[in-house]
Amino acid sequence: MLLLPGRDLLTTTDVAMLQLLWVTWMAQQAGQRWAVITTVNSVLLLDWFFVEPYNTLYVHQIDYLITFIVMLLRSISHDLRTPLATIMGASSMLADKELTLSREAIQQQAENIFQQSSLLSRHFDKVMELSRVQQPQQTLTLAELDVADIISAAISRRAQLLNSLPLQTALAGSQCVADSTLLEIALANMLENTVRHGAAPFMVCFDLSEGYYSLEVSNAPAPQQQSQRDSGTGLGTAICKAVMQLHNGQFTLQTSVDHTISAKLRWPQQITDVTELQHG
Repeated sequence: MLLLPGRDLLTTTDVAMLQLLWVTWMAQQAGQRWAVITTVNSVLLLDWFFVEPYNTLYVHQIDYLITFIVMLLRSISHDLRTPLATIMGASSMLADKELTLSREAIQQQAENIFQQSSLLSRHFDKVMELSRVQQPQQTLTLAELDVADIISAAISRRAQLLNSLPLQTALAGSQCVADSTLLEIALANMLENTVRHGAAPFMVCFDLSEGYYSLEVSNAPAPQQQSQRDSGTGLGTAICKAVMQLHNGQFTLQTSVDHTISAKLRWPQQITDVTELQHG
């Protein structure tokens, strides 16, 4: 309601991101029940006041709102609440005037705040990627792409994490047809997930079989202590599923107890007619 006077200046994505902060705060302060209630109310208010036609609950593409709600009931509880809880705990300890901490303890808590803030920033980056993928006006810009270039571009999106890591490729073909930006986003999230939860070598495989492209990322088993549990997979999975939905394809994710991950994008070679069907 506070944002309503600026409706002409704000996009629906801007409003949704600010609502996401509110939902996250409610999840942290009041628990899951009130986070769910806040989420539902936020979506309804967003639709009523900020989605044309205004002052109605008519939605041109309801699947985007449904996905947004589901992404919040499943991902926020883990991907956002965990770093927020750590930040709040560490900062409250540092702010407590009655608590005497050693220099080492202060440094440790400051490091915790920095690490969890960085993690939270990455999660919000994923939310922005998801919102970009799920824009109602999103259409595919199909082109013939070089698979090696897509892999390089995906690595660049997560350069700090991926640049120095060993990556093996097995490409049974060099070209595919897809939306370059969306495919890069999906592959970057797949690579990040396998790296954070598994061990080297990391493998990217590409194949074309029976009229379908297949792009798969996998890792080697990792010890329990090596897996970065707090990095989360919910948002990345939602992004990959949304990208494949636009391509009329499928995203599958298989994990094992030893943190071996196999994530696969699979989409048809002929998708022009599907694009017209979804956005026409």
